[in-house]
Amino acid sequence: MQRKIWEALEGLFDFRRLLLELECAAAESGDERIRVGEQDMTVREYAVKRLEEIRPRLEASSSGAVGPLRLIATFEPSAGRVRSPYELPMDLAPVQVLGWAPVDLPADREFFTRGSSVELWSVTERRKIWTGVHPGGWLGVTYQDLKGGAESGVVLKEVFVDSPAEAAGLKVGDVVLQMNGRLVGADSFDALLADAGAGGKARLLTRRGRQSRAVDVTLGSWPAEMRPTIVGAAFTRGYQIAVVWEDAVAAFDAATGRPAWTFRAIRDRFGIARLGAVDGRLFIHEHFRGVDRARSPFRLLSNQMQQERGLLSEKEAYSRLLCLNDDTGEVRWARSFAFDAGAAANHSVEIYADGASDALALLSKAYRANVAVWELQLVAGESGQLWKRILLGNGVTAYVVEERRGILFTVDLSNTRTLRGMKLWGSDAEKGAVVLEVPLQGKYMEQSLHGCGLQARGDWLAVVLPPVQPPHARSGAPAGANGKIVVFSVKTGKEHAVVPLAEGRALPTGRATLVNFDADDVLYVYSIPASKPVPAAGERRAYLAAYRLGDGEDSCALLWESIAPFVAPGSGFLAEIVPAGGSVLLHAQRASLPRDGSERYVAAFYDEGAGGYLQVVVDDVTVGREGPEGAGNSVIVQRGRVCLQTARGLQVYGDREP
Repeated sequence: MQRKIWEALEGLFDFRRLLLELECAAAESGDERIRVGEQDMTVREYAVKRLEEIRPRLEASSSGAVGPLRLIATFEPSAGRVRSPYELPMDLAPVQVLGWAPVDLPADREFFTRGSSVELWSVTERRKIWTGVHPGGWLGVTYQDLKGGAESGVVLKEVFVDSPAEAAGLKVGDVVLQMNGRLVGADSFDALLADAGAGGKARLLTRRGRQSRAVDVTLGSWPAEMRPTIVGAAFTRGYQIAVVWEDAVAAFDAATGRPAWTFRAIRDRFGIARLGAVDGRLFIHEHFRGVDRARSPFRLLSNQMQQERGLLSEKEAYSRLLCLNDDTGEVRWARSFAFDAGAAANHSVEIYADGASDALALLSKAYRANVAVWELQLVAGESGQLWKRILLGNGVTAYVVEERRGILFTVDLSNTRTLRGMKLWGSDAEKGAVVLEVPLQGKYMEQSLHGCGLQARGDWLAVVLPPVQPPHARSGAPAGANGKIVVFSVKTGKEHAVVPLAEGRALPTGRATLVNFDADDVLYVYSIPASKPVPAAGERRAYLAAYRLGDGEDSCALLWESIAPFVAPGSGFLAEIVPAGGSVLLHAQRASLPRDGSERYVAAFYDEGAGGYLQVVVDDVTVGREGPEGAGNSVIVQRGRVCLQTARGLQVYGDREP
């Protein structure tokens, strides 16, 4: 039976799911023997052989792009303006879709967001295929708790023009007491509307002055220009796309947009802040939204309510990680994470998962008594059973997860500044095991250096050590005066090479993560002139270099170096290097071009095949819309394409002409 499933998946070119099935078979039935042609072998031996054949095909199909990227489509910006705090920008925006794209999704399809809706487009034809809207029922009002909160009901504070509420004759100051025979409270009104859904009938018992009356309303579809914000999206095992808003999750058929299921069980004053996904499961983190924000963006908390419920009680001060069945939206299990209510804004949970081994790693940070406490929980993805809890303490200064191998790398601020690698998944015996441990103090890291950067991919880990003081180019400068990057082999756990920065180059201070690897053992490094670490606005220079990682004398050989935008120092603004098919992309939220002192969001494309030739510079990238964790994505790299949100509209880059 297993062989038939594998053959069927290969016939469908579904290499991702075939890869998953083979890895599961090797883990669960590895010692069973099967007949393959003239050979007799174990399932494990067969799986290993097939995995070696499939992985290159999978990587080729995943990257999509094979040559340098070029502009293949531009979508005009929306002429509409945001007129109120309840509205969202209506420009098309890129959205990162987690998981494996359905095999029958055409290669030119791309998902974007527009306001609170998600849209599927044909990029080559610039044609919209379908639109999916927020699943709630739209009444078109803002509302508030009645004074004191003792009486049931809500008072309407605003009635939107052309809304179902206006059509039904509702006015500002009306009090809604019941909906379809159920008492209405501020904590429940939005949930009742959501359950009714678009097109639902609602009979409202209202009070205006001293008179009560019943009002019949037909709820509308959620307008795309209205909040809440989309947090993210993920492909499901049933070839759907699950879209995650701050207050709900809804799945749509990826090809047609037909609604499949909806999940809304989010606590009041909480919202969804983060999404994770593996084959068959979605993971959402429900986070406290603050003293002045409710679950619904249209509920206004009264001053008295904010004072009475301004801080969570000890029993309420926990966030939840919910595991959903991605085929039905049903909750499989939940885990809670306690935090100090007064420091809720600094609480976070990051989600890393490996579907092949049913492993889930949850990295949480919570403030207790004004001290950051880092904790790693290793959990069974299917059942939620806790395998291991590891307290990382309060001294984590840098971390990165290499998801293919399933290793969390951290650097702490102990006396030895230890670099550790901990196994997140694999066999049960390996979970949480330390696979790399290197003291950085002395040989690599100066005592006065309090921060560093980490980047990992595949077999390689880079430790980025910026200069303690502004770099300089004088002769006889001490080692490390201009910063250094040490590359470790994940296979051996030992130092592989120190990156030979070009003459007169230095790493920037305050930008310890502007390095990255690609799948071909190439390391990209951003640097600045050592002679002018703090140049005048018109004299700013920077460089992007590529190094090939190999063996022997060629352990780290310079391939090319090219001029780059100057990235403003400081860690508060986004800046990263991203391999993208035959190109590499450097984008930064605050950057300037040579001989130009003005700072703006810049994206630069480099042609790998032409020795790092600077192909394209886009200097009008716009900051993405506000989300639950700040600014949204303006740059998305997926399926071999790069999507940029710019002042001229959404631009899509790929390696194929439209």
